Amino acid sequence: MISTTAFTRCSERTGYFSDFGCLRDLATTLKNGWYYAGQYSQHRRRRHGNSPSGLKGTHFVVCDQNHDQVGNRARGERLSQLVDFEGLKLAAGVTLLSPFVPLLFMGEEYGETTPFQYFTSHTDPQLAEAVRRGRKGEFAALDWTGDVPDPQAESTFAASKLRHSLSEVEPHRTLQRFYRMLLRFRRDHQLAQMAQTTITDYETARALVVIRQSGTSFLAILMHFGTSPANVSISLHREYGSAESIPPTWTGSAPAHLSP
Repeated sequence: MISTTAFTRCSERTGYFSDFGCLRDLATTLKNGWYYAGQYSQHRRRRHGNSPSGLKGTHFVVCDQNHDQVGNRARGERLSQLVDFEGLKLAAGVTLLSPFVPLLFMGEEYGETTPFQYFTSHTDPQLAEAVRRGRKGEFAALDWTGDVPDPQAESTFAASKLRHSLSEVEPHRTLQRFYRMLLRFRRDHQLAQMAQTTITDYETARALVVIRQSGTSFLAILMHFGTSPANVSISLHREYGSAESIPPTWTGSAPAHLSP
């Protein structure tokens, strides 16, 4: 689910991001577990994937960041350096309120801002140099500009160390509380056990509405990916309690982007 989620919030269209372009892709992923089920992949230039039919949600481990997706970027930027604070809360909601098994990348829960760069400690000089050349060639082909950190340099490793103390200051502290609230919500409402799911995408409004049902219990999830206000109607038979990401409780006095 990571590529689809990242694309809907960022503007990248190189490499495998070219395979995802609209909210419908994310809607399909949230319903089925993955997007490509045999259709044509522009990036791979062939048909890709197979049907996930018959697989339960608990068979899928999903994330919006992991060591591959972050470390394999040219400079190892985390999602906290690519989207604003509201975007981080949205990514958390998409992942933790899904019917799948969520995976959190180290430091994600408080918005770690240090990069996670690709680093190595090869003892073979020829292998080390081959890795350097390979990294530079890979990103040149993807039209990513700028210097690529030397995988063998100790400074590359040092720059990737977590700063756990960030979780004690705003807005990182608020983000961590938000993650804890979502995890409690997931547990209390037994989201992994809600079988029936209906997803409607509103491309113009940049929103998804997910209706999940288990017996007589319903859960409505509204996810807004736009930058301007949008109106979306949700019809339910009765009114339920709600949890939102936008009240002052969850603002964390956040700037447009978290500072590195």
